[in-house]
Amino acid sequence: FEQNVNVSVTPKNGTPADARAEKIVAHFADKKIKKLELSDNVEVSQKPSKVRAKFATAFFENELKKVDLRENVEIENSENGRTTNARGNNATAYFNNGFQRAELTENVEIDSTAENESPTKIRSQVAIYDKAADKFELKNSVEIITSADDKPNTINSGEAIYEQSIGKIFLTGGAIIRQANDII
Repeated sequence: FEQNVNVSVTPKNGTPADARAEKIVAHFADKKIKKLELSDNVEVSQKPSKVRAKFATAFFENELKKVDLRENVEIENSENGRTTNARGNNATAYFNNGFQRAELTENVEIDSTAENESPTKIRSQVAIYDKAADKFELKNSVEIITSADDKPNTINSGEAIYEQSIGKIFLTGGAIIRQANDII
């Protein structure tokens, strides 16, 4: 299919998914969609989540299970009062009756906000986000910017595990924590 193609996949016992792109190649087995190859202006959504990229391959096992994304990747998830937007050069997003997890690489930037909280900005070269645990595993030049008591906090390290909902951060590899202009 070519030129602004929209595909909706509605499994009998699963969560519906929608795909949009300039070009889509569909692969079927036993009259069921197994894979979609998407290119140019790609968007795959399974409410309340969306993934976008220049190129993507979506895999199905009755319903959407995984999306491999390449170039100009964006992942959005908004639910339970928290919005997480992630960007990077490449990513894999995993679904199981909704968005579950994402693995992003190269120039990763994540913005995460919750109602009545200051936003958190994260940068790294590798990020694994587990939605259920609200946890980020970050590698290679990690920077986390958040605030407390109206003062900006900047955290730098080689690697970090950030458990956002409980406010816990584990740092390794040359960690530096700054609040405003003070090193803590």
